[in-house]
This record gives sequence, C-alpha cells and structure tokens, in this order.
Amino acid sequence: MRQRTRRQALRGWAVAFGLALALPAAAQEFEGRLGEGSPVLATDGTYYRMHEFEARDGEELVIDLMSSDFDAFLFVHSPTGEIYHDDDGGAGLDSRLTITANATGTWRAFANTVERGESGRYRLTVQRVDAAQFETRNFTGRLHAGSQRLPTSGAFYHEHTIELEAGQQVTIDLMSEAFDALLHVHSPSGQVFTDDDGGAGTDSRLVLTTDRAGVWRMVATSFRAGEQGEYRLTVRIPRR
Repeated sequence: MRQRTRRQALRGWAVAFGLALALPAAAQEFEGRLGEGSPVLATDGTYYRMHEFEARDGEELVIDLMSSDFDAFLFVHSPTGEIYHDDDGGAGLDSRLTITANATGTWRAFANTVERGESGRYRLTVQRVDAAQFETRNFTGRLHAGSQRLPTSGAFYHEHTIELEAGQQVTIDLMSEAFDALLHVHSPSGQVFTDDDGGAGTDSRLVLTTDRAGVWRMVATSFRAGEQGEYRLTVRIPRR
C-alpha cells in the first residue's frame, strides 16, 4: 500500500537534480546525495532526487540505485506515464530495475530512501542491454468465472510451467489491461516469489536467480478477488 501511495505522489513531478558523468555510450551514471536541501515526498517525508536519461522504444534497460549510507528505493517514469519501482532488487539494500523501454524519449529515475530521515550519498546507473542476449517465451490466458480460485484470497488464477536451469537470472512479467496483475512464482525447491506492481502501472515483474533446475510454476492471478480478463505472461532468459 505504501508503494502505491508513493508512486502516485511522484506522477508528474519534473524537477531535475544531479549531473551525468561521462561514461561509454551504452551506460550512463549519476551521483548525488540525499539529505538536508533535497526535495521531500509529501506522502511520507522521505528525501528524493530525480535524474533524466534518454531511451529508445524496445531498448533493454538495467537501472541500479546503490548506496552504502541508506536503504535505497528506486522509481522510474517512462515518457508515456508508466511507473516502475523497486526496493531491494539489487545487492543487499540496493535497488535494481530491468525494463523493456515502451517509448522513445526522456525517462526519469528517482533516487529515494525507504525510511524518513535517511540520508547519504548514492550512485545511479543506467545500462543498455542487447536484447539478442535473451530468449523470450510467451504465455497468454484469460481469468474468468470458470477459472480456479486461490484458497487464500478467492481470486481467479491460471498456472503455467517452464523448465529452467539453475543459476539463471530470469525476468518474468505478468501484464493485463483488464485487471491489477499479481504474480506468484514457485521454484522446484519450494521457494515462492511474489510481485504486485513491479512492472508498468499495475503489471507485475519479478527478476530472480533460479536456485534449482527443474519445472518452475508461474501463477497468474489478480490483486482483488473477482477480477477477470485477458493477460500476457513473458519469461526472458539469458542465452548461453
């Protein structure tokens, strides 16, 4: 709930801070400091700074927010208004987002903290990834009155399976224009990974490293019970 409120508060904010450092064309880096004098979110009083970068439609982006001083929280806005966010997707308390750009133009990355009063220096990097390095597998379906229901929430769901190797970093997206997507992924070892709004808007995205080879189960469901409609599930796997 807190993440939803903070994403809404960032919509339309357009104040740029920080200077881009000179790096190779495929990468861009920003450095800055959060603390006294930084803008503050009206919703929770946490510090933030915003950086702009250019991206092309279809480009694969890996965006990292790193700090040894505070628990990082990262928001990214596309030119068309989609919002992506992450707390601990990077190493330790760092943030990482892997995004397939949906529009050409100016993108905005917000360096933020999890808790009010946290401050310190940070580094934000934007890397472009060659899409040819990945294999993408697509699944489609539709939640409807005849679908199975989750025993916990009563929401409709469909399950899909995929064979994965151990040690792969895979990106799984659940997207729907009809309902608020909720994604559960079960590993062969019994671990369960869950995401609500890690993708664009109310779509779901999980970036995870497979802990075991075998059949992985992906559960496509909705945030609220009774929601119905078509969805698309994609799995992006690094090529060897």
